Amino acid sequence: MIVDPEEFESSDSKIEAFWDLFGPKYDAGPKPIRGFYVAVLVDSELTLILSNMEDDLAIKNLISSS
Repeated sequence: MIVDPEEFESSDSKIEAFWDLFGPKYDAGPKPIRGFYVAVLVDSELTLILSNMEDDLAIKNLISSS
């Protein structure tokens, strides 16, 4: 599940941050062990994916559909 992205503007660039807060799986601690991602777009171009998901293409598709 994607939450509405956070949007920022900096130096005439639009920055969007996406993350999944509902899908990650956790072990005993506070850090997710799988099923998480954070993605950042700058001017609608994907610039960063931090993920432990098997399929980064699925993340890209989720983001492009929001």
